[in-house]
Amino acid sequence: MKGRNGYTVIELLVAAAVFLAATGGVFRLLDDGVGRSALWNEAADLHQRARIGVEALSSAISPAGAGGDATPLASYLATVEPRRRPSGAASPVAITVRYAPDNAPRSTLTSALLPGAAVIPIARHDGCPDGTTACGFRPDMNVLVFDRAGNWDTVTVETIAPDTLMVSDRPVPRTVSYEAGADVIQVTETTLYYEPSDGTLRREYAGASNLPLLDNVVDLQFAYFGDPYPPVAPRPPAGVANCLYDAAGSRVPLPTLSADHGALAGLPLAMLSDGPMCGSGATAYDVDLLRIRKLRVVFRLQAGVSMLRGSDPRLFARPGSARASHRMLPDQSLRLAFSPRNLQR
Repeated sequence: MKGRNGYTVIELLVAAAVFLAATGGVFRLLDDGVGRSALWNEAADLHQRARIGVEALSSAISPAGAGGDATPLASYLATVEPRRRPSGAASPVAITVRYAPDNAPRSTLTSALLPGAAVIPIARHDGCPDGTTACGFRPDMNVLVFDRAGNWDTVTVETIAPDTLMVSDRPVPRTVSYEAGADVIQVTETTLYYEPSDGTLRREYAGASNLPLLDNVVDLQFAYFGDPYPPVAPRPPAGVANCLYDAAGSRVPLPTLSADHGALAGLPLAMLSDGPMCGSGATAYDVDLLRIRKLRVVFRLQAGVSMLRGSDPRLFARPGSARASHRMLPDQSLRLAFSPRNLQR
């Protein structure tokens, strides 16, 4: 500036350049801050979804086979299956687990139970809670009826009366007759599975709800490992045959497997669905399911915002539009192993 003549063009250009440089720097900082904020928020969401997934898998799988008393439910039937019930095919992306909750009401039949019968007569014994009408069973409770030969069915209690349960068959009609003395116990049956059509991990209960637990799931895989030696339980009463014993009580010949995972043998999915079958009807199950001792679960989650996913297939199962590495949030893969206590022999 010279006297009263104002600014020169050069001075104005320099000032404008300084202003634009400073403004550009501010906008770059703002843009970077906004981008990093979105990245941090999505990273926190991804971590939270991973935690929920781990908790859901652990809470469903860890109690597998629990029986509510000194004898695990896994000693009588298959409590882990690689499929959705009742009619789903064996699948690496689905698992159904059964167990009796802690302090589950338990009783036995006082007379035979025929297929289609809606009234279950149960015994009152010393373990029945005082003041209860039906030994602790309540309406809407899911109940398992099973015998020593490996047969089983699930029903839902509709109403109760003194020493009887009025039930409905869920999810499939019963086809087995149960003799007096067969067991009746509250059961939890949970299915977890991956639905690729909408990228969700879903949870359903027998004859009840089917709800998504997690979104933006890109893969889920279950693998099974078991005892190389053939199972010895369930052992049926004398004169009764099942998938493990003939009517004379002699063992049915089953193969001994090679231990290829420490002391355990890998159980391919085909082996868990090719027979011979135990039980009967819609609840029949492959004999090799009785070998299961350990499970491995691998699941993979992605960022829900496509702008935070890049194009490298090693990092992103479903590529997005991100180009700058500092704006990318790679998929998160988790590898879990479970050895449910009640499946051990």
